Formats: sequence, C-alpha cells, structure tokens
Amino acid sequence: MEAIEIVKISRSLLETMSKVGIKTTDHRHIELFDEYFKMRRSGLKVSYIEAVLSEKYRLSPRTISRIVSRLKRHVKT
Repeated sequence: MEAIEIVKISRSLLETMSKVGIKTTDHRHIELFDEYFKMRRSGLKVSYIEAVLSEKYRLSPRTISRIVSRLKRHVKT
C-alpha cells in the first residue's frame, strides 16, 4: 500500500483534525493523557504528576503540560 492511499482513505478525518487543531501525532500521547488524569483523580499534585510522567516519557514537564492542555480542550466541529 502506498502512503497516498492511506491519506485518501483518511482524508475527511485528517481534514477535521486539522480544522480543529488536533495534531496527527497526538495519538502518541493517549496513554500519557490517561495516566495523567488517573493520577489527578487519586489526588496527586500537578507538579508531581508532570515530574513523574516527564521522566517516564522522557519529555519536559512543560511539554507534558502542553500535551494535556491541548488534548483536554473542547473543540467545535
């Protein structure tokens, strides 16, 4: 299968994602996002969560914060 075939199949989804500001690479952060909110529900502080996830995923705490903020926002389609 060629790359163009995948793009054609996914075209409408990709267009919608682009229109509402979702990055095509955000799928990589689903587990990080779920872990973040599981830790929040258990009462841990944001700075601690960001430090733990930063080490686990080898990202800066600020990057963790940006990812979570981007993925939790409501979008209008």
